[in-house]
Amino acid sequence: MAWTGLMKPTFFFPLLGHGAALLVFSASLSAAPVGVAEVLIGVRDNAAVKAKQALVQSAQADLGVRESMESTRVTIDALGHVVGEANDSQPEYMMRFERSLYDWGVNRNRVLSGTAYVEARDIEMSQAVLELSVGVSDAYHRLSGSFLRLGVHANERASLGELVDMMTRRVEQKVSPQVDLDIVRSRLGLVDVKVEQLHREIRRHQLSILRGTEILVETPDLGECSLGLELEESRLMTRVLELSPSIQVHDATLSALAAEVDALRSEHYPKIVGGYRVDTDANGDNFDQQGYLALRLEIQTGGNLESRIAAERARVLETRALREAETEAIVQQVGDLISEYATARRLVGIQKALAESRTEQKESYLRRFVAGRASWMDVLNADRDLYEAKSAQVSALATACGALSSMAILAGSDRPYSVTGP
Repeated sequence: MAWTGLMKPTFFFPLLGHGAALLVFSASLSAAPVGVAEVLIGVRDNAAVKAKQALVQSAQADLGVRESMESTRVTIDALGHVVGEANDSQPEYMMRFERSLYDWGVNRNRVLSGTAYVEARDIEMSQAVLELSVGVSDAYHRLSGSFLRLGVHANERASLGELVDMMTRRVEQKVSPQVDLDIVRSRLGLVDVKVEQLHREIRRHQLSILRGTEILVETPDLGECSLGLELEESRLMTRVLELSPSIQVHDATLSALAAEVDALRSEHYPKIVGGYRVDTDANGDNFDQQGYLALRLEIQTGGNLESRIAAERARVLETRALREAETEAIVQQVGDLISEYATARRLVGIQKALAESRTEQKESYLRRFVAGRASWMDVLNADRDLYEAKSAQVSALATACGALSSMAILAGSDRPYSVTGP
């Protein structure tokens, strides 16, 4: 039977149960099979992750600025007389070295706020890795499903080819009319259309993975996926919420905002400053130096400080609301994945049993057809039902494995299909 030129595949395609791997597939592509764990390694090289790394560096630089506020300050004043009478004893140059001795925790809280922001930016990078990993995993398993269905339709095409050969002989022998052969050939053409569609799907999913990881997956491998795992929803939900980077980002941001509010409140109080002052005239006369302690009170006018405090409090309320919304979204996401896994897992078994029954049915119709006790249409319909069941089985397997992989990523597992953690 000649292949029509779409692809020249070679398949080893057993139908499997819950706990077995389904894909040992090779096409004209010569690359070795690639598992999802190998693909996810490439996520960290994504441009979005590198952008988050730049934000971490920016936050670290800002923290360095805040820490430098506790250093000794040096100021130099050069005075010139513009209006009024000059006091001859007034120095024309003054240099001060000052250091805050006690500021009610203003600088300390600002450093704490900066540290929390660095932590938040670092967690945002982890969140970017997690979101990209879930997206890449989804694309990978969609790719796997397309490859598996391609294998099913290749086998279906071979089966229809045999029926075409049989019908061709029957037409040549004047046993069946030409229209019967045309119907079988039309069914064969529909399979070719499905194959073309699957090639487009495969290319689209490959490009999606390539954009996320710079890895071209030519042959996916679900060999590590086992559907024998029973999931405990409450335990899994608790673990995902505990490890969620998005919730941790909100918590770190709340800590930063709380420290910033404390720093702003402390600005109401006077500060104790220790300093050393050097005065001199332009010609070097009247040189004077002095060490001192000062009680310094900065008076804010125009409601500036109150407005800044109100703005920070509003940001606290906004962040708390976002945290609650994110928690609800995660609960919904995990619930959907658990439901998707459980449903697809059942479908794998149901469609496997159905495919086995359809296989027996087709063989029975084929024997009866050869014996003249069944029509070719019975064989054709049985063949269609058989490969629809097989296609549904492999689609359910890819869906179940994809849901399990996403849950493993969210649960912080170091294995692609395990939700028990590292």
